[in-house]
Amino acid sequence: MIVLIILACVAVLGAVVALAAGRGGELAAPQPDHAPLPYPEDYPVSGAEVAGTRPPRSMWGYHPAATEQLLHRYARALDERDARLASLQNQVTELRLGAAEGPPPHVTPGDHRAAAEDGPEDGPAGSVGGVG
Repeated sequence: MIVLIILACVAVLGAVVALAAGRGGELAAPQPDHAPLPYPEDYPVSGAEVAGTRPPRSMWGYHPAATEQLLHRYARALDERDARLASLQNQVTELRLGAAEGPPPHVTPGDHRAAAEDGPEDGPAGSVGGVG
């Protein structure tokens, strides 16, 4: 009888060692244990979505993975909007500075010197004013 109990213990211990060593196969990939969130990832975040979102509940409070996913999504949306707002504010500042400096000088079509500031004042073949 004692021999039978010892053999059973050795068999159970051997099975545990074999499973711990990875010979028993792999575990299945974990599946989410909550319903999918109501909006896809690429859906634009709105105030109505934030106000109406209720994370799935678990035994103690909200489901941690779903709540983290929602919070990360909202944080990304706020970061994108902050960057867009900063860009628009910079554009407005640049436009205000440009308006304070005044309009650019007006160049008439006949004033070839102002239109070609980087070129020589002489026209082709060394003529002055393009006549020659």
